[in-house]
Amino acid sequence: MQIIVKLSVSTLLAVIITVAHVGANVCVWFIGVPLLSLIFTLLIILSYYYSLTKYALLSYPSSISKIWCQDNTWFLQTKSGNIFTSQLQHKFISRYLIILNFKVREKRFTVPVIIGSDALDVNKFKQLRRGLLI
Repeated sequence: MQIIVKLSVSTLLAVIITVAHVGANVCVWFIGVPLLSLIFTLLIILSYYYSLTKYALLSYPSSISKIWCQDNTWFLQTKSGNIFTSQLQHKFISRYLIILNFKVREKRFTVPVIIGSDALDVNKFKQLRRGLLI
C-alpha cells in the first residue's frame, strides 16, 4: 500500500475543537465554585490554543504536515522538517474525519494525526479512507 498525504489547514477540525472547548467551559461554570471554574477555564484556554495550532491550523513546529506509507511502515514529517518512522497503532475512520495514532520509536506516547475532510481534496480523502479500511 503506497499512500502519500500532505496535510493542510482544516476549518472543519477548527470548528470541532472550538465547539468541544466551549462546551467544556460551559460545563465547568455549572460547578458553581468561581475560583475552581476560573482555574479550569484557564486550562481549557491553554488546551484550546494548543489543539487549534497543532491539529487544525498546523502552525505548531511539531505539527504533522505530511504522512506516507511504504510497505506497512509509516513516515511522519513535522512542520519543522523532522521525519519519524512509525507504526500505525489505532485508527478511527468516519465520513468527515480520520484519526490515526502512530507509535514512534523516538517518542514515549503515541502521536495522533487528525485529518478533517477539508484538509485534503475530496479524491485524496476518499483514497486515504479506502486505503486505511483495507
